[in-house]
Amino acid sequence: MITEKHVALNIATDSPQDAICQVGQLMVNNGLVEPSYIEGMLHIYEEFGPYWVLTHGLAMPHARPEDGAIESGFVIMTLEQPLNFGHEEHDPVSIVIGMSATDQNKHIENIQQLTQVLNNKQKINMIMQAKEYPEVIEIMNR
Repeated sequence: MITEKHVALNIATDSPQDAICQVGQLMVNNGLVEPSYIEGMLHIYEEFGPYWVLTHGLAMPHARPEDGAIESGFVIMTLEQPLNFGHEEHDPVSIVIGMSATDQNKHIENIQQLTQVLNNKQKINMIMQAKEYPEVIEIMNR
């Protein structure tokens, strides 16, 4: 379940790396990951590119459990301005969902939990346009 502390709205970023660092810090602040997890996410982005831009406007950065996952869960951040992550089909990104999983099974469970949002363009658009935390929380917890 997502709460207000798991959400950051209209965050100013100047690069994909900055967005990854900011969503990672939100994860650290919520006790989901250790700071080393942020480095893991950055390393994966640098090595494999923007494969985690899953649908138009939405990126879901994550790292491996051994990179510092403490708890399985996720946070959500909307960007002040859409940002190109380098994905040919799904750029620009307006929503960044930081995900942590303590093992492969939890990773799959997180993806399944988010599928209702990821597969629903209307929900994604509503999150992009949200101005208040309760709007995002309601959409994510439906």
